[in-house]
Amino acid sequence: MKYTDDEALSEILRRSDVIVRKRGMRSVTYYSGAALVLAAVLIYVIAAQPGRSTALLDNSEYGSLMLTPETGGYVLAALIAFALGVVATLIYLHRRKSGDKKKERM
Repeated sequence: MKYTDDEALSEILRRSDVIVRKRGMRSVTYYSGAALVLAAVLIYVIAAQPGRSTALLDNSEYGSLMLTPETGGYVLAALIAFALGVVATLIYLHRRKSGDKKKERM
């Protein structure tokens, strides 16, 4: 036999740690790419608003700045960003919880 039982077990655990670390790095890469794409979409949505610079200059009376018809796109972009943040947080918490359960089983 090439390995003792203890050496074989430690090698198995080391390899499983490497596999888990690679999977984690892969998911981080996917999430980073998705975040970059979503940020680009939000920047595009905000930049595509008609008359965005003139609306800021014309209505400078405190709260009336947000009452212009052109602000609907900004509100939509903010709602999309908030919803995506909530979804990303829930996915992260779910994956973290499932990872903790897997560690408890071992």
